[in-house]
Amino acid sequence: MKEIIIKKPQQSRSKQKFSAILAACPRVLQEFGFKKSTAAKMALEADVSIGTFYDYFSCKEAVYIAYLDSELNKALDKVAKKAGSKNMAAKELLRQLITAGVDFAFQQREIIKIAFNHFPDQLHVISLEKSREKLQKIALAFAHNQPIHFTNKDPELMMYTLTNIILGFQFRIVVMPNDGFSKDVIVDELTDIMANYILA
Repeated sequence: MKEIIIKKPQQSRSKQKFSAILAACPRVLQEFGFKKSTAAKMALEADVSIGTFYDYFSCKEAVYIAYLDSELNKALDKVAKKAGSKNMAAKELLRQLITAGVDFAFQQREIIKIAFNHFPDQLHVISLEKSREKLQKIALAFAHNQPIHFTNKDPELMMYTLTNIILGFQFRIVVMPNDGFSKDVIVDELTDIMANYILA
């Protein structure tokens, strides 16, 4: 089993090289497929040396994980910026958050499938530190716009249930064909389920 190590850069030029490697990830995957994609091919596509590649990533699998982490953060960032609007109703904010998750699953379907199939035990390496910051900001916006309604249910059980609902939809999007179901239909269904469950 390969050890997944991701060293995030601090300096501006290093960040550019790191980002270039992440951007190369889906292009190399599309051209060569997962099994034939290599660290050397990613470095070449990113126009960096193989030494530079290994400065940041222990292996090609680390790039896939860092790429998914980065893309999820970008998706949540858009919602977090909208969450600052005091005029946005809680249900609409909920819809925006769900839309970001569904779009992420659709857009990154192939890479998520690779992660599930080839190194599922390494997915815990995703730090999600920035994503957690975005989710905290979104949660605060919920609190300001409309109180969360926990009724008499155990809050931890509610979050466990909701997480499984979301992950169930995400897993369905990633691993199975979606003929006949548009993204809007999925978003509407998830929004109604969650709004009825958590919004007063």
